[in-house]
Amino acid sequence: MKKIHSQYPLEISCRDFSTVQEIIDRLHKIPRTGWVDHGVKNPETVGEHIDAVVALSEKYFNIAGLNWMLKVHDWPESDPRLGDRRTDRNCPKKSRWSNKKLFREEFRAMRKICLSLKNMIKAKEFFSLWLEFAQNETELAKIANQLDKFQAISQAVKYQKQGWAVDPWKFIDTTGKIITNFILKKELEKIKSELRQNQNAP
Repeated sequence: MKKIHSQYPLEISCRDFSTVQEIIDRLHKIPRTGWVDHGVKNPETVGEHIDAVVALSEKYFNIAGLNWMLKVHDWPESDPRLGDRRTDRNCPKKSRWSNKKLFREEFRAMRKICLSLKNMIKAKEFFSLWLEFAQNETELAKIANQLDKFQAISQAVKYQKQGWAVDPWKFIDTTGKIITNFILKKELEKIKSELRQNQNAP
């Protein structure tokens, strides 16, 4: 039996183990579209992104429910008909989705996933966590969404250091504005300071 990645929900009944494993496996094979569009070779996958945001959550926060929310927030992208879709203004118009369309399609995909699970109590919990994240209205969801954006900025910095044509400032200018949490804002300022120093270096 395969081992479910340590960053993912562990309280999975034996009846649902294979279903959750399939979701996780698919997510670790789907490249993040934004990095593909930037020409990054062998880019971060959706699964790796989830691992990273959960690791950041464990590093900076100790809030009940936050890790679980992050673990399932991209599950709909495991649907072959959906994948990782972009809605940001830097995305080419021909492939850009509206936020409304993305929510509608991810809602359907997550509902399908949860209906496929045998443990309906856990299924309802997973769906509720995903919906809370997507609606981004509660304090927990706001922190989760800010972690999601902060991780993308951090990854952009890494890719720039590796020599890829990725400009972290574009990410900071477009998504950094939503980062208002004191801890994450402080960490973002550190990133910005480092970027400025590198720009001024001989």
